Amino acid sequence: MKTNDQLPTYLFHQGTNYYSYNFLGSHIIENTGTIFRVWAPNAKNVHLTGIFCNWQKSTDFEMKKLPESGIWEL
Repeated sequence: MKTNDQLPTYLFHQGTNYYSYNFLGSHIIENTGTIFRVWAPNAKNVHLTGIFCNWQKSTDFEMKKLPESGIWEL
């Protein structure tokens, strides 16, 4: 049985998450901040960059890989 936070990932890999745009990409989480998710199954690491870090790679913005999914999030 999949938990609620595992369900979007499970459906994505089944090819039946027809709303993956609600799960992948950047999303504002009310009162918390923003969450970023990308699918990069062959990546060794993924970093978020932007003007907020002068477009430089930073360990402060290193994404974590979700187990056995190829999805990275921060």
